[in-house]
Amino acid sequence: MQPFRNVRHRFTTAEYGQLLQSGAFAPDARVELIRGEIMDIAPRDSGHASAVAALHERLAGLVQPHGQIRCGMPLVLDERSQPEPDLAIVNARADHYRNAHPTAQDTLWLIEVADKSLLYDRTIKASLYAAARVPVVWIVNTSSAELHCLSDPGTGGYRRRVVLQRDDLAPLPPPFAATVEVGGVF
Repeated sequence: MQPFRNVRHRFTTAEYGQLLQSGAFAPDARVELIRGEIMDIAPRDSGHASAVAALHERLAGLVQPHGQIRCGMPLVLDERSQPEPDLAIVNARADHYRNAHPTAQDTLWLIEVADKSLLYDRTIKASLYAAARVPVVWIVNTSSAELHCLSDPGTGGYRRRVVLQRDDLAPLPPPFAATVEVGGVF
């Protein structure tokens, strides 16, 4: 007789969607699907919320007409991952993705605001985004007032990493031809 092995059940995005629709989680539960596992999303304090709002405000007019900004909404990366990045800049669509969440192929760039979640965002989520070929990820480190710009995704993660400071200008990735002041986020 073989010993019992505990095996994690990994969910697909379809199964995860069914769980959410069925009311399996409290209405205010903050979770996302990462590599088949349902993970809690870090709580958002006022500093985090302020940085997300400041970024949204600064980027709103700069990304149109090519992109649309989605705040904390689901993004389907593959069959087993549906994270909810703080900001996702996706290809503009008249229907605003009414019938299906945007996918990695729809994504122009993602922004994660990290305070308590910095290590998680820089390792787990960045590798997930790179594997899905998301072209650009910004990680806003609110503790150190730094902007980590990741680009050129590959199998081992992002091959290009640039850290910008409060006094720097951050160029928006293509197709956008603009810059934002890093200090305006903090």
